[in-house]
Amino acid sequence: MLNGLQPWHVIILVVVLIVVFGSRKLPDAARSLGKSMRIFKSEIRELQHEVKADDPPKPNPVQSERVDTPAPDQNHTDARPA
Repeated sequence: MLNGLQPWHVIILVVVLIVVFGSRKLPDAARSLGKSMRIFKSEIRELQHEVKADDPPKPNPVQSERVDTPAPDQNHTDARPA
Protein backbone atom coordinates (compact mmCIF):
# COMPACT_ATOMS: atom_id res chain seq x y z
CA MET A 1 0.00 0.00 0.00
CA LEU A 2 1.66 3.29 1.09
CA ASN A 3 5.34 2.95 1.96
CA GLY A 4 5.03 -0.07 4.23
CA LEU A 5 1.59 0.69 5.68
CA GLN A 6 -0.41 -2.47 6.01
CA PRO A 7 -4.22 -2.50 5.88
CA TRP A 8 -4.39 -3.14 9.63
CA HIS A 9 -2.34 0.05 10.23
CA VAL A 10 -5.02 2.04 8.42
CA ILE A 11 -7.79 0.32 10.40
CA ILE A 12 -6.09 1.16 13.70
CA LEU A 13 -5.62 4.77 12.58
CA VAL A 14 -9.31 5.11 11.68
CA VAL A 15 -10.39 3.63 15.03
CA VAL A 16 -8.10 6.03 16.93
CA LEU A 17 -9.45 9.00 14.96
CA ILE A 18 -13.04 7.98 15.72
CA VAL A 19 -12.26 7.60 19.42
CA VAL A 20 -10.39 10.92 19.65
CA PHE A 21 -12.67 13.13 17.56
CA GLY A 22 -15.97 11.30 17.74
CA SER A 23 -18.11 10.12 14.88
CA ARG A 24 -20.01 13.41 14.62
CA LYS A 25 -17.02 15.70 14.16
CA LEU A 26 -15.11 13.60 11.62
CA PRO A 27 -17.39 14.38 8.63
CA ASP A 28 -17.24 18.08 9.47
CA ALA A 29 -13.44 17.94 9.75
CA ALA A 30 -13.15 16.09 6.42
CA ARG A 31 -15.49 18.58 4.75
CA SER A 32 -13.54 21.58 6.02
CA LEU A 33 -10.25 19.95 5.00
CA GLY A 34 -11.56 19.38 1.47
CA LYS A 35 -12.80 22.96 1.27
CA SER A 36 -9.43 24.28 2.41
CA MET A 37 -7.63 22.17 -0.20
CA ARG A 38 -9.89 23.51 -2.98
CA ILE A 39 -9.22 27.11 -1.89
CA PHE A 40 -5.48 26.42 -1.72
CA LYS A 41 -5.43 24.90 -5.22
CA SER A 42 -7.40 27.79 -6.71
CA GLU A 43 -5.02 30.33 -5.13
CA ILE A 44 -2.00 28.46 -6.52
CA ARG A 45 -3.56 28.46 -10.01
CA GLU A 46 -4.29 32.17 -9.73
CA LEU A 47 -0.71 32.92 -8.69
CA GLN A 48 0.63 30.90 -11.62
CA HIS A 49 -1.56 32.85 -14.05
CA GLU A 50 -0.37 36.15 -12.54
CA VAL A 51 3.26 35.13 -12.86
CA LYS A 52 2.75 34.16 -16.50
CA ALA A 53 0.99 37.47 -17.19
CA ASP A 54 3.77 39.48 -15.52
CA ASP A 55 6.55 37.88 -17.56
CA PRO A 56 7.74 40.27 -20.28
CA PRO A 57 7.51 38.86 -23.77
CA LYS A 58 10.72 37.33 -25.02
CA PRO A 59 12.28 39.50 -27.72
CA ASN A 60 12.76 37.93 -31.10
CA PRO A 61 16.39 37.92 -32.15
CA VAL A 62 17.07 40.27 -35.02
CA GLN A 63 19.10 38.96 -37.89
CA SER A 64 21.70 41.48 -38.83
CA GLU A 65 24.05 41.55 -41.75
CA ARG A 66 27.69 42.27 -41.22
CA VAL A 67 28.86 45.21 -43.23
CA ASP A 68 32.59 45.54 -43.68
CA THR A 69 33.77 49.12 -43.93
CA PRO A 70 36.70 49.78 -46.21
CA ALA A 71 40.04 50.19 -44.49
CA PRO A 72 41.30 53.76 -44.29
CA ASP A 73 43.69 54.79 -47.03
CA GLN A 74 47.19 54.01 -45.83
CA ASN A 75 48.87 56.58 -48.07
CA HIS A 76 46.80 59.41 -46.66
CA THR A 77 48.61 61.66 -44.20
CA ASP A 78 47.53 64.79 -42.44
CA ALA A 79 50.81 66.51 -43.17
CA ARG A 80 50.74 69.26 -45.83
CA PRO A 81 53.10 69.10 -48.73
CA ALA A 82 55.81 71.69 -48.57
